[in-house]
Amino acid sequence: MEDSPATTELLLAPNITELWALLQPERCEDILVFIDMPIGLPEGEQGNNNTHSLRISDADCRKLLPVKRKSSVFNTPTRQATYSGTPSETNFAIVQKKLSKQSENIIPKIREVDLFMKANLPYGIQHQMEESHPELNFQRFNGNMALTHNKKTKEGIVERSLILQNASIPAAVIESMLSHARANEVSKDDILDAAVLALAAYNISSGIRTKLKVSPSEQYDYAGELEMNISYC
Repeated sequence: MEDSPATTELLLAPNITELWALLQPERCEDILVFIDMPIGLPEGEQGNNNTHSLRISDADCRKLLPVKRKSSVFNTPTRQATYSGTPSETNFAIVQKKLSKQSENIIPKIREVDLFMKANLPYGIQHQMEESHPELNFQRFNGNMALTHNKKTKEGIVERSLILQNASIPAAVIESMLSHARANEVSKDDILDAAVLALAAYNISSGIRTKLKVSPSEQYDYAGELEMNISYC
């Protein structure tokens, strides 16, 4: 999405490094990318990069979502757990909390994002890529009203597609993107989640909407270089 929502296109990449290359950030100094993955990981009271036992932004994001959608925000694993062969046990040892199955399933991707952010901090990645949450942005584009249907149902796909259409992404563009859905690879709801994050980032970078943060509290990772918060529009 560059000049307008009508230019939205789906980019598929095996990892975040290759995706970043496809986005060609060198072409646009003020590029803003939202991703639905934790950026910044707590390390507990004895941590080296931070001493946070949990991320306040996770709890604050839940407060902005209706009861049925709060479970879409899970507790972010500690960095030690993310690099451990026994993540849930390690997380419990650090912060006395075990991990949900959802958290454990995406640990490889969390680790991938963490390594990418750390490697690119010297180049200002923290000002170009930020964490966001699809359900929160869908709610905002829906007049700040809670969505009715679960995103994985047919009704949920239709509901979210209509919200994107009303926010200026043409129906034909949405249909084209959804045609790339593949079982066990990329699902329709994942495609729509990516679309709403792109739309939110576009609206912010274009000055149409103001960037908001779920948490007023300031938590940082990597010795103050990387903010742990969740942005939305």
